[in-house]
Amino acid sequence: MTLKILRANLLLSTLVFFCACNSTKYLGESEKLVTSSKIKLLDEGPSAKFLSLELELESFVIQKPNTNWFGVPREYIYLRGIENNIDEKEKGLRKFIFTRFGQAPTILDSAAIYRTTDNMEGHLKLSRGFYDADVTPIVRIAEKKAKIRYEVMLNTRYTISKVSYLSEDTACLNLIIGGRDNALIKAGDYVDASTLELEKNRVTNDLQEQGFAEFTTNYIDIKGDSNEVDKTVELFFEILRPAADRNHKIYQNGNISVYTDYYNKQDTFSLFDEEMDGVRYLRENLSWVVQPKHLESQIFLKEGYLSRRSDRAKTFKKLSALSTYKFAAINAFPNEYDSTLIDYNILLTPHDFKWTGDMGADIYYSTGAAFKNLFGFSLNGRLVNRNMFKGSEEYSLAADVSTELSFDNNQISNPNKFVVARTFNAGLQNSIEIPRIIKYTRLSTLFNKTGIISDNLYNGFQQEATSNATLGIRLTNFLNLYNIKSARASLGYKYNDGIRHNVSLDQFGITINDVTQGALFDSILCRQSEIYCLSLTDNLFTGILFNNLFYVYNRTNIFPKTNYSGVYNLETSGLEVYGLNQFSNLLTGGNKVWSLFNDRFEFSKFIKLELDNRFTTNIGKDRSFAWRFDAGAIVPYGDSKVTPYIRQFSAGGPNSLRGWLPRQLVGGVVDTTIQTFPYYQGDIKLEANAEFRFDMFWLVEGALFVDAGNVWQISNNSEPEARFTRDFYKQIAVAGGWGLRLDFGYFLIRLDFGYKLRNPYPNEATGAYWQNWGNIRKQRLGNPQVGINYPF
Repeated sequence: MTLKILRANLLLSTLVFFCACNSTKYLGESEKLVTSSKIKLLDEGPSAKFLSLELELESFVIQKPNTNWFGVPREYIYLRGIENNIDEKEKGLRKFIFTRFGQAPTILDSAAIYRTTDNMEGHLKLSRGFYDADVTPIVRIAEKKAKIRYEVMLNTRYTISKVSYLSEDTACLNLIIGGRDNALIKAGDYVDASTLELEKNRVTNDLQEQGFAEFTTNYIDIKGDSNEVDKTVELFFEILRPAADRNHKIYQNGNISVYTDYYNKQDTFSLFDEEMDGVRYLRENLSWVVQPKHLESQIFLKEGYLSRRSDRAKTFKKLSALSTYKFAAINAFPNEYDSTLIDYNILLTPHDFKWTGDMGADIYYSTGAAFKNLFGFSLNGRLVNRNMFKGSEEYSLAADVSTELSFDNNQISNPNKFVVARTFNAGLQNSIEIPRIIKYTRLSTLFNKTGIISDNLYNGFQQEATSNATLGIRLTNFLNLYNIKSARASLGYKYNDGIRHNVSLDQFGITINDVTQGALFDSILCRQSEIYCLSLTDNLFTGILFNNLFYVYNRTNIFPKTNYSGVYNLETSGLEVYGLNQFSNLLTGGNKVWSLFNDRFEFSKFIKLELDNRFTTNIGKDRSFAWRFDAGAIVPYGDSKVTPYIRQFSAGGPNSLRGWLPRQLVGGVVDTTIQTFPYYQGDIKLEANAEFRFDMFWLVEGALFVDAGNVWQISNNSEPEARFTRDFYKQIAVAGGWGLRLDFGYFLIRLDFGYKLRNPYPNEATGAYWQNWGNIRKQRLGNPQVGINYPF
């Protein structure tokens, strides 16, 4: 009874508080509080279909309603502070609440409304081509509150009838006309100021690529002649001359000097120097920080060549990426003897210390039927040498350790059983990154000639890719189930153009896995399914000509207001060994299967492909909708009948189906041994996720999400319920939930609560897959998941 009275008093107090938050009682007699401001497009047709006009026009609204803080009007907090005489000199909690959460009330101002109207019309006419647009403000007043609605009549959007380029500078004009096939505007397009600006930038870039180094967009004047009958505009791009009697100059590269150990106020007249291929390298130290022969491949400026914008940009990008240097700068100035030459001083400032290091940590928390409390954390550290062999090679020694701990509340009095270490991972890796390509095959050239990769991607890869060699070991222990000791060596390349393409290619890779079966292996895994006995054995992954490709493709505005990121991964093992094995058997007439160390380590033969597609749509300045579709498959070939367990896919966990633990799902298998630990993995993965993300207050964000998917096995040795069949759609698991996130800018802490909405198997009693409302409520807070950064 006491608890009921307490709840009633709390509810009554809350209602009284919110009812008392009447901001209008503090207003003057003629003042009206703006409580709503909306924009209504009355005739949004095809010409505005792919434009975010409402969002654009919102930025021109001068008078915007005050927001709330946990349901309390911010203007009320402000006005209460004024009433209580809080001044600038006051300190303490009252002042903090007043300044941090209060907002000055938005009082209706007719002048501000009409300025908003004029700004909206100006934007629609001058920037979007709606020259007949009309914006009408409608104000509704009731009880000292005002609601504003801006009704926008777009009318017909003008199109481009013709585009002409004009200039008295014939050299510039001929180049522009010769490249007009690449123009970003053409007859029939809608008039759009942003596109016109992009065209000006294109013309400027094209001219700068042809040696017109001093040409800028200021020399392009755009004029138009509109036709009100046809609703069209003829555009004229006039290329202005730098002076009435002078045309634009074409420049070539002059003297190029590279200061390899530069610092501020350095005496540059008493340095050691060396010339190589027309470039002068200078140093103050007794030895080179980075040898000139290694810097040469990073510099695209060549003496006597046309001065091109792209050569300067690529040189700056490559030199800035060198791990040895803290700063890189390129200073251009006219040659004192020839006005058509541009000289360059390249200033490279080394880091103060050759060695550096960093450390990091990651944590997550989850709960479920098997583990009421599952806590995982990892630590990692790295020691880096920025210039290992005087060629700006970056050597690193990295180490990491991670574990998952489960807590059994029923054993809280027994320390030995209360905390159980479910998994333990540790690794040590040596790697070296070399800022140039070390070739041992011509595979990239073959891909280019066969059309697998485009010329632009190939050329960028050849010029800007880095080579990477690694050698490492790893230990993985899974709760007395199995222990895997691995060693890996690889040689590959990395390329990132900074815009759309990010490529990581391991051309050569060998991994040896020594598997030791734990005490629970036979009693649980092998008894559950023969597939786990077959997939967890000693093996060797090999790739001599090709091992692994990881490719990320980013594109903005792939759909209206939607950005796209594709993460693709292709891995193969045993292709070359299998081919040589078959060739050997063909010559000898035998049927031998190659292996190592008296048949202990088999050569694993599989192909693995995963396609992860991610989309993010911006709904407003503080809201977005993100969704992902992830599909993958791993298949064995040759004499391999099953795929390695450690290369299979899993479902569940903080970055997957958040209503389940990691590895808790496979096909339609019912959780029978899940009370011990989840271990399921599969050869096929299908997963879809969707999140609605929104800002709440301060650093706090909220999210509502839905996850769906599963993994399946393809081997005949698998359990029937785990196999991928034509009825796979019946085994799609669905989770939903909500989350809170703290966004610190450079990283985000995420707490998600996932609920099982649909099991991948029918209920034994009812035959239903979907959970009813009663069962969902029984999950209480669902399955809490803690993670770092967004799940996708």
